[in-house]
Amino acid sequence: MFLFVRVLLLAALIATAIWAWEERSMRSFGVFLTSLAGFIGAELKVRAGHGKQDDRLLADRQLFARLREAMPTDSIHFLKTHDFGASFRIQEFIVLDRFQLSWDAADHIFHDRILEGQRRRLVKLVRALAWEIATNTWSAGEGSQGVPHEWAHEQPERLEKVRDSLNQKSSKVAALAEDLIKTGKKRLHV
Repeated sequence: MFLFVRVLLLAALIATAIWAWEERSMRSFGVFLTSLAGFIGAELKVRAGHGKQDDRLLADRQLFARLREAMPTDSIHFLKTHDFGASFRIQEFIVLDRFQLSWDAADHIFHDRILEGQRRRLVKLVRALAWEIATNTWSAGEGSQGVPHEWAHEQPERLEKVRDSLNQKSSKVAALAEDLIKTGKKRLHV
């Protein structure tokens, strides 16, 4: 659309320049100057808008790079592959906990609405997973955390319910994180 308008304005400018040259009157010269002013004004307006878009794109690219550091590939892989029926190193979860605590802040908002929507959903899902881990897992010793093994005998239904819930939530977080990365690469051209 913008290209069409720019070409149309340029054609009008050329036509008025030819007419002004042939007529050589004050009226034709005035029309030419008006066309020239319109063309220059439209160009300046377009360029000013592109500057803002470029600034937003750069800011989103920088934020996207910080998001990739905060949610590294190995953390996503852990969420995708780990069976929460078994214990896990608490260090694996600390990265996710930091993410949900720090990425729900005003300085982590994308200008791009699609990326921002995905970021918000990701923070919400990570928070739900963090809450589930905090309320349904306990220390398993030596830096490990997990669903209590005694539940296998004492509360097998609860063990299955918690394990399934943790596995589902972690899979959703991994899938959304991967989708956000793919979308970010595509929309931000990185």
